[in-house]
Amino acid sequence: MCTDLRSLHTNTILHTLAKTYIYTKPINRQTCTSLECGREPERLEKTHGDGENVKLRTDSTRSWDGTRVSGAVRQQLYRCATVLPGNTVTNEPLLWLFRQKAVRELVYSGIYDQREDYTVVLQPFLRNLRLPLNAEGKADLSYFSGSDLHFSVRSFPLLASGLWNNMLEPAGQKNEVLELSPTLPPLHCPEQERPYLYTYHNSNYGVRQRGKAGWSDQKVFGSELTCADRDASKTVPVSVHKLRPADVKVIAALGDSITAGNGAGSKPNDVFDVLSQYRGLSWSIGGDGNITTVTTLSNILRVFNPSLVGYSTGIGRQDTQHAFLNQAVAGSVTGELMPQVRELLKRMKNNLLINFQEDWKIITLFVGGNDLCDYCKNPAEFSPDNFIKNIQEVLDTLHNEVPRAFVNLVTVLHILPLRELFADTRVKCSLFILNMLCKCVVNPEDNSVQLDELETLNREYQRRTHTLINSGRYDSREDFTVVIQPFMEDIEMPRDKNGVPDISYFAPDCFHFNVKTHAQAARSLWNNMLEPLGGKTMNQSIDQLIYLSCPSQEHPYLRTYRNSNYTYPNNSGQATSEAPRTTETTVAPSHKPSTTQVPMETTSPIVRTTGFYEQVSRNTANCG
Repeated sequence: MCTDLRSLHTNTILHTLAKTYIYTKPINRQTCTSLECGREPERLEKTHGDGENVKLRTDSTRSWDGTRVSGAVRQQLYRCATVLPGNTVTNEPLLWLFRQKAVRELVYSGIYDQREDYTVVLQPFLRNLRLPLNAEGKADLSYFSGSDLHFSVRSFPLLASGLWNNMLEPAGQKNEVLELSPTLPPLHCPEQERPYLYTYHNSNYGVRQRGKAGWSDQKVFGSELTCADRDASKTVPVSVHKLRPADVKVIAALGDSITAGNGAGSKPNDVFDVLSQYRGLSWSIGGDGNITTVTTLSNILRVFNPSLVGYSTGIGRQDTQHAFLNQAVAGSVTGELMPQVRELLKRMKNNLLINFQEDWKIITLFVGGNDLCDYCKNPAEFSPDNFIKNIQEVLDTLHNEVPRAFVNLVTVLHILPLRELFADTRVKCSLFILNMLCKCVVNPEDNSVQLDELETLNREYQRRTHTLINSGRYDSREDFTVVIQPFMEDIEMPRDKNGVPDISYFAPDCFHFNVKTHAQAARSLWNNMLEPLGGKTMNQSIDQLIYLSCPSQEHPYLRTYRNSNYTYPNNSGQATSEAPRTTETTVAPSHKPSTTQVPMETTSPIVRTTGFYEQVSRNTANCG
């Protein structure tokens, strides 16, 4: 689908900061919108006098959703936006207003952090604009006033929300996209652990990190999503087997320190920072940035449905507000999952942004690594029988109590390749730390009985997981299913060009994923979700390029056993084909919204500002 103005950056509106010097040429909307499919406009108004068209700089040739935008189209879009008369501006300082890099370098230089009572913080939420389409399939320019690119009153609540949320996001993890839409984003709240407005100092974001970071450098972890069909179903589906990505309104996750994001954003060699839980970068539920800067399942789904809720942001434990529906607990083994499940259900049922009965949900469960790491300490506790019993208890509870849910069950990874990080003398990883984190994997000698037992246990965990799901136990309802996503079952150690294990994919402890691996895991999970049962990737190489797949016209749904035409094999394993008992759930109270965001307006073009203040008051109340 074509749309116009997607590549407009903050450059196009910076004239509001210096209107004494910059004059805005009236925009012919027909001229500008004719660029929507990458065509040159049929005509452009010429600049008057000795005026000069400003060549506004951008850090990327890609628009907000990753689609490539040609330089010619970008230049013409900017010509529609601003004109700088040459006889008005002759001094160099004004020009940096149009150069995001120069502004960033100025603030990041630290010259405004030399006093205790003053600071300047870059709030980048305006760097990218996303416009919705109107009924004619054109960009909805009603968010701008008259014939120019000044924001209209309709945009003011969105601007205020974007600025407020930026102020409560740590430096280096701030949202960079303003989505102009009829609904307000959820408002952040200060946390008990972090009650202050974020500065570079209390974000632990020094001048050195600022110089190395910045928007363009973060894009290495972003992705390009070129899917043409991003529409939701015409009516809300009642069957999980006809669930499109855009139908999903809620995302949640359960698991251990991998999903908690431990060490995901840690700097090299900063081992102690691995204790920090970078939930905003978590592969299956993180919501920092956007798809162009941080690849997570949430950010992929937000391209299809910008109103998605549940994703985690920033840094913190599972009990912080920013964790939201990321209830993974660092260090968890399968026998410790049920408290996570109970807290997840509580949060989903009690949050005003979620209609528990009606909203479609994706829940991702990934766990089992710590069971393998601790197996030798208590073989009975971490037996295959107990492992699958614990997994079944979690899935039975979700099946009994959660309506309209698609559950991703990511099978436990093949953990033995981790041994290569200390076995190869060319790799600088601490055996002492690895021994503390995963003794039962690190300690056994090569070709030993203990190592064979661990390999057998690892594969038995995987086999029992397949047996449980292949029983059909969780396919007794039309609105619920559990799908195994096996991309890590035969995962191999990533290697550099010399064949050496590549520690750039790991946190400083050489055990947890860093942000690069989280991005690869997110891409792999998404692709697995679009692959049919019986044809899913099981040995994804994380050191190779992974391109994001798209739903097709023939297969527009997230793949389930039914829409994959997959027949579960006859299974004589321990899993029973008897479906778990389904309990009735309470109908959601009528005052809860049927959409995941609070509406800002009615069908009238006038902004209903009361909706904005109602949203603020609700979020303020939730701040405690």
